[in-house]
Amino acid sequence: MLAAGLLLLPSALEANDSISPPVLQRLSGKQAFVYDFFPLPSVNPALKPFLYSDRLTEIRLESHYEHQTDAIAVQEGDGKRFSRMHVDSYIPLAGSALWGNASYSGGKRFHLKLNETSDPALLYPYLTGDTIGGNLQSEVYRFAGGYARHNAHFSWGIEAGFRAMQEYRAIDPRPRNIVSDLNLSLGGSISLPSGHAAAAALHFRKYKQKNEIDFYNELGDVKVYHYTGLGNDYARFRTKADQSHYNGNALGASLHLLPRQPNGAIASFKYSRFFFEKIISSLNELNMLDRTEQALEAEAGYRLKSSARAIAFRLSAVHLRKSGRENIFGDEASNNYPFIVVLEQYRRNIDRLEAAALCEYYRPALRWAVQPSAGYEADAERYTLPQREISRKHFTAALRLAFDKSGEKLSFQVGAALKHYFPVSSAIVLTGDEQENFSLPALRRNHEYLAGKRTALAIDGRLNYAFRRDYAVFLSLQWQQGRYIYDTTTNNITASAGINF
Repeated sequence: MLAAGLLLLPSALEANDSISPPVLQRLSGKQAFVYDFFPLPSVNPALKPFLYSDRLTEIRLESHYEHQTDAIAVQEGDGKRFSRMHVDSYIPLAGSALWGNASYSGGKRFHLKLNETSDPALLYPYLTGDTIGGNLQSEVYRFAGGYARHNAHFSWGIEAGFRAMQEYRAIDPRPRNIVSDLNLSLGGSISLPSGHAAAAALHFRKYKQKNEIDFYNELGDVKVYHYTGLGNDYARFRTKADQSHYNGNALGASLHLLPRQPNGAIASFKYSRFFFEKIISSLNELNMLDRTEQALEAEAGYRLKSSARAIAFRLSAVHLRKSGRENIFGDEASNNYPFIVVLEQYRRNIDRLEAAALCEYYRPALRWAVQPSAGYEADAERYTLPQREISRKHFTAALRLAFDKSGEKLSFQVGAALKHYFPVSSAIVLTGDEQENFSLPALRRNHEYLAGKRTALAIDGRLNYAFRRDYAVFLSLQWQQGRYIYDTTTNNITASAGINF
């Protein structure tokens, strides 16, 4: 898909040069808040032609650095450093649209503890870890592309994306993780007399990770733990199982109501089910456990846009339900473990509600925007035996600002965002034997950081120089800071340079 887009790129650019606005104008339009204010319609590839109207290609080199004074989530480390090359292109054609992107990033994640598994946020709590941890080298490749066809009555589209990643360490313990992650979406829409498009899409995902840990120290291995949630691990297989893999797949569907013109009501709903198994390769492919995640996302609102301004409001909701089941086995016989029963031991519910508004004004060579929002977030985890529970609830308030000034050759954009979490309630109950359990102190610490008050601040700036009507180079800088209890801070800095055409 991406290769086809690259082959069509030269002819598409030549055909559109005479009708496309100048590159600085296209950049300002693409970065307008109104285009990403309703994020859910973008998951349906058949709706892409109604979301964007101008071609734009960007080639970007960037460097990213993150440092945390104390790890907010110890399983994810306390910082990272990455370099990245990224190419992204959107090309409208006669009655169709073509888009694609590709990127490579390489770097390091610092001081991971109690985790040697990649994608910890996706696979939590079923991670593999040890008491040593350390830095992880990481390389990530991404490829994606899509195509949509449309006319006055209907549209259809297809989009595919693939991510490949490897992470490793050159000293004991020596994990080597290989990840493949494939996503595919198919969508269609029909036009309604009201001027809206009614659309539906199917979404597929296939996920795999190979997770192996080697030890070269002749004095003996470090114990390997297979965590099962809220500080528990599958104690029976400590040290015996240092080779495992994850197999997962997802299936989902989405429904959308979107105006074919800028003005009108917008509504979207998406459901997905992600399931994965953790299999211990070194124990004769023993299926240790599995987890199911069901996600419901919905948003609805109204958008009013003209050449002078855009006004919109949105209500959105997200519900995630994760349930984990452990397989119980009998006594070993010739490296085989007879299956006895399956128990659902772990459950997690995450709920988010948000109300947001947008005011964006356009003047000749000028754009500015204000986007306030308020919300409620709840997160509750439970482990059955031993009984353990963690919960936290917050009210949130956020404000996002942007200013964009363009000249004939130069333009600059500045933006800022602020979000504060107001604690409503929190609880933690940990029962059971804590002997040889090194993860409970980290679990308590993670909960304190996430349950308390916290603030997230982001500031970004970008300078563009158009050396020709349709070509511009740019420099950008982004800084993000998180402030937590105990004066703990996180800082992220991203510097980028590239070209747009």
